[in-house]
Amino acid sequence: MLKAGDVAVIALLAAFNAFAYGWYADRGAAGDRARVTVSGDDRVLRFELEPARQVRLAGPLGVSVLEIGGGRARFLDSPCPGKYCIHSGWLSRSGDYAACLPNGIGLLIERGETWDSINY
Repeated sequence: MLKAGDVAVIALLAAFNAFAYGWYADRGAAGDRARVTVSGDDRVLRFELEPARQVRLAGPLGVSVLEIGGGRARFLDSPCPGKYCIHSGWLSRSGDYAACLPNGIGLLIERGETWDSINY
């Protein structure tokens, strides 16, 4: 049987857990580079988020254009039918990801040291 003190402790721990997760889960740190992958190409391309520039990448459907600058990156143009990659908008936080799956191009924002559940 739970007593009032037990319920209070459980509620307090649950609130602390939610706070700690929000506080320590990378806190949405600003990224410092864009990592780009192209389907069928073994290379991983990395671009600093400064200076401003456009990068043209050829995929199976045609050329996708990335816009990089101002500490952020986005798909500016792509030949895919749904344009979901373009609608994802500007990416600036570490871990932000957009992909043009029909054209086989992925864009990931990284920070100096990236941590995930595998290497944590």
